[in-house]
Amino acid sequence: MSFSMSVKFKITLICCVLIIWLSVRLMWALPDIPYAQNEVVDRIVALVNEEVITLTDLRVVKAFSLFSSEEDSNKDIDLDQVLRRLIDQILVIQLTQKDTSLQNSAVDEYIDQLIVEMGAEEYRERLEQFGMVRQDLVPYVSEWIVYQRIIADRFQTSASINLKEIEEYYERTYIPAQEAKGLTVKPMLEILNEIEAVIKQEKSKMQLEEWLKNLREIADIQVNL
Repeated sequence: MSFSMSVKFKITLICCVLIIWLSVRLMWALPDIPYAQNEVVDRIVALVNEEVITLTDLRVVKAFSLFSSEEDSNKDIDLDQVLRRLIDQILVIQLTQKDTSLQNSAVDEYIDQLIVEMGAEEYRERLEQFGMVRQDLVPYVSEWIVYQRIIADRFQTSASINLKEIEEYYERTYIPAQEAKGLTVKPMLEILNEIEAVIKQEKSKMQLEEWLKNLREIADIQVNL
C-alpha cells in the first residue's frame, strides 16, 4: 500500500513540474509572437453629445490629414490636437444637422487628390496599416468635406471689411513687412483686393474660433485620451 502511494505521489509530482515548466516556456514565448507585441486595442477616446470617437478614428484622421488647414502643413500635429479638431467637426455637423452623405463623385475626387498628394504607395501602406480598403475611408472623407463646406458658407462670405481697416493693415502690416524683406512697397490701390482677402480670412478665423468655443461650452464632451 505504501509502495502504491509512493508511485502515485511521484507521478503527481512529475506532472506538476511539467505543468510549471510548460507554463514558464509559454510565458517566455509570448513576446516572440509579433501580434502580441504590436496589437493595438481600439477604445473610446471621447464622447461628443453621446457620439463616439475611437482611437482608430483619431489615427485614421491623422494618417490621412483629414483635419488640416494650410497653416498646419509644416507642423507635426499630435493626437490631442487632432482630437480637438475632430470634436469641433462633430459639434458643427451636429448643430447644423447636415447630412454627411455626399455624391460619390465629390468623395472620389477628394480621395484621388489625396492619393496624388500622398503618393500611391504611401496611400496603400496607410490603408493596410488599419486593415482598410478605399471604401472604408469614404465616411471620414465625407464628414471632412461637409464640415469644410459648412465653415465656408458660414464665415468666408460673412466678414465685412471697411476702408479704414484696409488702410490700417496697409500702413501697419503690409509696408513694414515689405520693407523688412527689402521688397518694393506697392501703392495701396494696386493690392486692395489682396489686402481685403487677408483681412477677411483673419476675421473669419477669429469668428470661427469664437463660435467653436461657444459650441464646446454648451456641449456634453467627455474625453479619455
